[in-house]
Amino acid sequence: MQNDTRFNRLDQLLDYIHRHIHEPMSLDTLAAQSAWSRWQLQRVFVAYTGYTVAQYVRELKLSLAADCLLENSDRVLDIALSFGFGSEVAFSRAFKQFFKVSPHQYRKRGLRSGIRTPLQRADVSRLNLPANTLYHVRLEHKPAFDFCGLPTRINGLLSGQPNFEDRIPAAWQHFQQLTHRRLPTDRPRIGLIDTFSQPTLGQLVYWTGIEQSKPSAPVFLEKLSLPTSDYAVLPYQGPIDHFKHAVTWLLAEWLPNADVHHSNNRFEFERYLPSETAGSEMVNAEYWLPIDG
Repeated sequence: MQNDTRFNRLDQLLDYIHRHIHEPMSLDTLAAQSAWSRWQLQRVFVAYTGYTVAQYVRELKLSLAADCLLENSDRVLDIALSFGFGSEVAFSRAFKQFFKVSPHQYRKRGLRSGIRTPLQRADVSRLNLPANTLYHVRLEHKPAFDFCGLPTRINGLLSGQPNFEDRIPAAWQHFQQLTHRRLPTDRPRIGLIDTFSQPTLGQLVYWTGIEQSKPSAPVFLEKLSLPTSDYAVLPYQGPIDHFKHAVTWLLAEWLPNADVHHSNNRFEFERYLPSETAGSEMVNAEYWLPIDG
């Protein structure tokens, strides 16, 4: 019960931050709004979100500002002032530190990439999701890349006889056995999901593999080339069994309310970061959903 109360207070604070994102916000102001001390607020905020308060507010302001750079022709100074930055110089410095390019370069490039969307509370009353969970989506633009891996046919959630919970871990175990010491260990493992080429509802092809240039890949791996695409990316850290809940939230709750659409004729993929092994009990992963709009 104490955790529920604490989470509810944090959720109310996040709502306050999102509604007042165009205003200057100090830690003292947010602590008073939350009825916690500065120390308590930082501790609770980091525990539930993985961000410090200042980091979250700054990255959200910069992400919304990046959207403004692409959506309108307002002066950089006006955008900076509208999000509470004291000057164009301060804004440009913070922007370049976060996006690795200046505001002018970002606008000229014209690509929505690196943009964080607000943290959202999962609706556990409508979806079978863990309680007290916050999810966070970012928007990325990924150039075309080469993939090498092994395909496995599986029955997904929409199949009359789903078997993905058994087949996917088995596919990763098989992939790891075949590629042991043949692929670099510091590269993310990627699970490609082909939901568009199978004629039967619920059936799909799941590819276990790695992003790899074709000439250097082992000959027994099949090669695919994925086109340039925009993605909604859902980061996830936790038990592998709960990863499917996060993806369910992305597809069933976030996507219908977003200003983007699912690109149905492109691969979705899971990206398992190098410190983890795909299929292990605890994972540090991302789900990449191709989008249009």
